[in-house]
Amino acid sequence: MPVIANTAMIPQVSADFHVLEIEAIEVTESPRFGEPETLEPRLRVQLRVRTPEEVDESFVVWMSPRLSEKATFGAIVLAILGKTPSEATFNTDALIGARFRHMTSHNDRGWPKLIPGTAAPAKGPAKGTAASKPRPTELGTEAPF
Repeated sequence: MPVIANTAMIPQVSADFHVLEIEAIEVTESPRFGEPETLEPRLRVQLRVRTPEEVDESFVVWMSPRLSEKATFGAIVLAILGKTPSEATFNTDALIGARFRHMTSHNDRGWPKLIPGTAAPAKGPAKGTAASKPRPTELGTEAPF
């Protein structure tokens, strides 16, 4: 018997601030809001939750490709790169694997969504973790053990 993935299963992402990693970005076209006969570019962005002690879930969000800092995508780019690109074109592949923080919530059907205006740079390792502690050679001293 063939076994298939249940693509209708809702990812279990809590409504909270999360560290998110961009796994894929695809440019598509969809009807413009209020003008269904007019198509406009949209981004299909696959994100993975990378918040420590949270479930390892992937989910998809749709957004406008606008790069202004008030737009969701533009705010994410600003959080990752530290500036808004000024070139005439922008290669979204530069964002694959990048991490940022963003508040998530759920739509009326329970799917994860991003809360506009909450994008922030990803923080470094949490205090007290091995990655955040300087190595003895970085301090210029020998290890105490």
